[in-house]
Formats: sequence, C-alpha cells, structure tokens
Amino acid sequence: MKRTFSNNQKILRFERTGDILITMLGDLVVLVVAWYAFYYIRFEWGWLEIMDTVRPRILFLPSVVLALFWLLVFGIFGLYKKLYLISRFDEIVRVGKITIIGTLILFFLLFIESSNWNTDNIGYAKTYTLVYWLIVFSFVSLNRFIVRSVQRFKVKQGKGLHKALIVGIGPTALQVHQNILRHKTSGLNVVGFISHNGVSRVLEQAIPDQDILADISQIKEIITKEGVQDVIIAMEPENRDKLIDVLDIIDIPDVSVKILPDFYQMISGLNQTNQIFGLPLIEVMPEL
Repeated sequence: MKRTFSNNQKILRFERTGDILITMLGDLVVLVVAWYAFYYIRFEWGWLEIMDTVRPRILFLPSVVLALFWLLVFGIFGLYKKLYLISRFDEIVRVGKITIIGTLILFFLLFIESSNWNTDNIGYAKTYTLVYWLIVFSFVSLNRFIVRSVQRFKVKQGKGLHKALIVGIGPTALQVHQNILRHKTSGLNVVGFISHNGVSRVLEQAIPDQDILADISQIKEIITKEGVQDVIIAMEPENRDKLIDVLDIIDIPDVSVKILPDFYQMISGLNQTNQIFGLPLIEVMPEL
C-alpha cells in the first residue's frame, strides 16, 4: 500500500513538473525571440528613430540575460502555479499585468544606472520601453495561449485528465458529476464519491452505494491511494454547517479544493471562481 501511495505521488509531481517545464521552456524561447524582434524593429526596419551609438553589437547574451530575468519575475508573481486548464483569457490578463511590472523594473534600473539622461533620450527610452513591453506581452501571451490550447485538445481526447473526488452523495453531487460527464474539457475524471454522513444510505442519497468510496474521515487515504488532484465539495445546503470541518480534513498540499458558491459566505481566503460549463465553483487557496 505504501508503495502505491508513493507511486501516485510521484506521478502527480511529474505531471505538475511537466506542465511547468513546458511552459517555462516556451517562455524562454519566445523571450529570446522577443529581444531579436525588438532589435530589428529598432535598428533594421527603421520604425523608430534611433541613435547609432546605442546599436547593440551582440544579441544573444543580452537576450538570454533578459529571458532569465523574466522567468524570475514570472516565478515570483506566480505565473508557474496552477497551470492545468486555467482560463486562457485570465492567464493573458495576468501576463499583461506582470509584464508591465517587469518592464517598469527594467526601465527604472536603466534610469538609475545612467547619468546621461536628458529630455530627448528619456523620450526615446519611454518609446522603446512601450514597444518592448508590447513585444514581450504579445510573444508570452501567444506561447501561453498555444500551450493551454494544446492542453485542452488533449483533454478532449481523454488524455491527461485530473482525478477528482466529489464530497457529497445527494442531488447536488449527482448534478456536479453529470456536468463533468457531459463536458470532457472540464479535465476531470471522477473516481468516486465521499459521504460526510457515513457510507450508509440516507434520505437524500442520489449516488449508488458502489460509487461511494468512503466516509469523510478516510478521504486523505483515498486521495493518496487514487492519486486525486481535485476535490469538489458538493454537499446539500442543509449540511452547510459541516463545511468548515470538511475543509479542515482536506488540508492537503497540491490538492485543489473547490466548493459550490452556496457556501461562499461561510469561508474567507478564496482564490478564484471557475466554471464547469455553467456550474460555478470557488477554489479555496491551499496555502490558507
């Protein structure tokens, strides 16, 4: 049993690391290309008025240094966390905000290190900074869009699905499960249900006994055994008083916990709202 637990954890870590490495490698490539594009716009295509004295002689080394700078900024601001099937629009918005911050850092570093600023070259610097930001934002956004689109295509083919548990055995849990089954691009493969009232049949039960894996007290063992990456809490509204206890039990690193918005007012520290084709879910921040 311990060997099974260990193997599942290794698989999960490998999948998460793979998502991160693919995204980072793509970012690295497009950031290097972005510097070359910036160079050609400035010096070769004549789109911007330039001074010959600032023409760069060597491109590759500066491009690598800048790319590493951007990877560091992206890492610090969390652009390599929660990469699985995240909203492409939301990710592009985040890329836009973070590249603005990174570009401003570069601009002020350049401003501080140089003592030869005047009205003319500050004007040039502002123009260059804007153009460089547009190029970096466009290239990185394109990379993220392509990677996420490939992920979604694979999911539609039934590949790379995340294993999920549903906490609840009533009509709400059944509705959540039916939504997931109807739409493959949810990226979830429900391995079973967890009862929070015991595994015996109760009045509101809508899930067959054979699909109920365990009671809530055993959920950690089930998560580790099955290699579960997502837990969806879909209890009935009358059981909302048990939500906090359930969240305390499912305090497991690297496991995403989502709840229905009926319970929104009961907890604090929420991360973001996701949708499984019309079914809104609120993701609880794992670090809280």
